[in-house]
Amino acid sequence: MERFLTSLAARSYAPGTIAGYRRDLCEYLDFVAELPGQASPAEREACRSFLASLYERGLSPASAARKLAAIRSFLSYLEGRGVIGTAPARNVASPRKERPLPRVLSRSRVQQVLEVGAGGDSPLLLRDQAMLELLYSSGLRVSELVSLRPSDVDWQHARLRVEGKGKKVRVVPVGDPALEALERYMTRGRPALLPHERINAAEGAGKAGVAGELPLFLSRRGGRLSPRRVEQIVVRRAGPGVSPHMFRHSFATHLLDGGADLRAVQEMLGHASLGTTQVYTHLSRARLLEVYRRSHPRARGAGPGDVRGRDGTGHGRQGDGEEDPE
Repeated sequence: MERFLTSLAARSYAPGTIAGYRRDLCEYLDFVAELPGQASPAEREACRSFLASLYERGLSPASAARKLAAIRSFLSYLEGRGVIGTAPARNVASPRKERPLPRVLSRSRVQQVLEVGAGGDSPLLLRDQAMLELLYSSGLRVSELVSLRPSDVDWQHARLRVEGKGKKVRVVPVGDPALEALERYMTRGRPALLPHERINAAEGAGKAGVAGELPLFLSRRGGRLSPRRVEQIVVRRAGPGVSPHMFRHSFATHLLDGGADLRAVQEMLGHASLGTTQVYTHLSRARLLEVYRRSHPRARGAGPGDVRGRDGTGHGRQGDGEEDPE
């Protein structure tokens, strides 16, 4: 198993993903070892029994499917190296899982969150504001955010070089508010967070100095921020239940709401499959249907007196435009 996990690292799997594979495989192998007789992890019945035990424990189909994916990958690895023969367990059907729609913030809620710390001028507040602006402006994963370096920012063309999953590199645009927040952080915030010894080393090395190799977003002590720390910052600014990934979901949904091309959004998000991005089109349609049902006088469930004009008479005042459903 250790060689298999090492092979995943060589294929640029994230450390968290590899740790998840280790947990799932250890759980499966321990389960099979407790089965009566000489059960093999490669047997179909052993795998089915394992899945049945997961359902009995109340595990969701999505979690069971994840564990099964780890088992299949491991067995495929063993087959490919001649360690085992054919593994019937690889053909066990994956549990059907419902794909929940991503949770997103409304435009007005995003604006509210971003305005909360817009006036802060301490190094940490300038940092936090720049991070939140980038999460929403460019749809970054939190792991991508904390991995950014100063050299990844293309100031002239207002874009970022981002290294995503599997070390795949993409270039994403940066909006003006995010770029301005980032510039304030770089000029007034980040220098105060740099360790003095790193600053001295950088000054002696010139433009390609050590400071330029440090992460873009620094901790209070001048080190790299952890994803967990960014999550805490987001909760402090946006409230319980809001995560960094919700800004990414909101980025994609608001783009599609505004008429953006699906493939362009796929490229900006760094999705390998268009199908992964399509979940946001379902969300946009669901939001439109909700607005329609809430606002249209002839929508299903709307009675004659349910929808009234802004003047309270059932008629909008002359010259009024449409209200933003957000």
